[in-house]
Parts: sequence; structure tokens; C-alpha cells
Amino acid sequence: MNYEGLVIISIESIILSICGLLLLRLRYKSDLVPFYMYIASLFIYSDIIASVALIDFIGVKLTSGSAGPFVMSLLALIWVIEVMGIDEARKYVYGIIFTKLLIILAMIFFLVKAEYALADFSLISKEDIFLVFGMQPRVVFASVVAFIVDMFLLAFLYTYFKLKYPLSKKGKHILFVHAFVPLLLTLYVDSLIFVTIAFLGTDYYLETLYGQIIGKSYIAILFSLIFAFTYTYLPFNRKSAISQNYSKIPKIPKMI
Repeated sequence: MNYEGLVIISIESIILSICGLLLLRLRYKSDLVPFYMYIASLFIYSDIIASVALIDFIGVKLTSGSAGPFVMSLLALIWVIEVMGIDEARKYVYGIIFTKLLIILAMIFFLVKAEYALADFSLISKEDIFLVFGMQPRVVFASVVAFIVDMFLLAFLYTYFKLKYPLSKKGKHILFVHAFVPLLLTLYVDSLIFVTIAFLGTDYYLETLYGQIIGKSYIAILFSLIFAFTYTYLPFNRKSAISQNYSKIPKIPKMI
């Protein structure tokens, strides 16, 4: 394995992430992106770094970072909605989309180095790596479209289930359902959009779609349990902001 190329990519990504955070800091001065957005933006960076290893799992090609850090960024959105309300969530959405676009542009810029580093580090064939990165324009476009849809759809679905099944009527156990159902539905939509745009017409379409659905289903269960546990036992102000901001189910355009 050639770790030198991977280290170069990591260093460059860290520098670019710092630059992105500095830009977000300037946006924060104008009250567009709050401070907690910084932590969420790091999930975009970690997703890129974590996705360098592709694994052949019982005939299905999976990326180690395709589910974890990405789903964590969506879970962070749920947390912001729950604790701070939909208005703060709107700032989160704009900020994280801005960060994602910045990092994607950086990855395109360093694409040549990435191809060789990933090919040496991956657990599947170099031909598979070069095929995916040879389709980079489609992959990037699919990633941006899917992520934007994810953010607004998740905000809508979580708010819907929050008001449809309030804690006061169903008990604390419904916290898991509040997070899991919207998260799972959003991840299924994300997988369908991303894989269709990026891989439709190739031999990888069904295999990639199947792999993403399986991986994200497991990770959605895990992170929903984490959300329910932390919300119940960690000390913070549990007064939900949603009930204060909405008396009825908001429409998705309200998030824009």
C-alpha cells in the first residue's frame, strides 16, 4: 500500500477544511451560520477521508465512510431542530451545503492525486476505482443534488413526526422513532437519487444501490439509538424549540 499519497490528500484536505471554516466564520459574523455549524462541517471532511477504503463485502462493494460521517451530519441536523428550532436548522442547512460545495471543488482540484492514492489504498481493484473517478462529474452532481434534498426533506419529516407523535402522549421511547423513521426514509431517498444519477446505465447501479441501502439502514438504527440516549441522559435544556415555532406541519419551502 502507498500511504504517501493518502497522507498528501489528508494534509491538503485539512488545510482546505480550515479555510472553509474561516469562511464560515465570516458568514457567522452576518448571523447566517452559527458556531455549532463548525462541528457539523467537519463531518463533510471526515466523510471524504473515511471513504478512501472500498471493501468487497459478500460481493457488494461498500465504502467505509459512505454511511457513518454522512449520517452523522444528518443526525446533527435533527439535534439542531430538536434543541434550537427550525430557524437555526435553516442556518445549519445553508452552512453545511456551502461547506460541502467548497470541499467538493477541492477534491476535483486534487483529483489526479486522489486517483492514485485511492487505487493503492483500496481493497478492490484499481479498475473499479478509476471507473468511479472517471465518472467524477456525474458523481459530484449526484452528491450535491442528493445532499440538498436530504437536508430539506429530513427537516420536514422530523418536524412532521415530532408534531404527529408528541412525547407527552407516547412517552420517552418515541424519541427513537422520531429520529429513526425520518432518518431512514431520507437515507433511502438519498441512495436512490445519488446512485441513479451517478451510476444508472452502468454495471454498478443495482450493486451500489443495494450496498448503500443495507449499510445506511444499519447505521440509521445505531445513530437513532445514540440520539435517544443522549437526549434522555445528557444534561441540557430539553425544552423543544419545535413546539414554540410551529403550530402546524411546516412545508418544505419554509426551510428555504
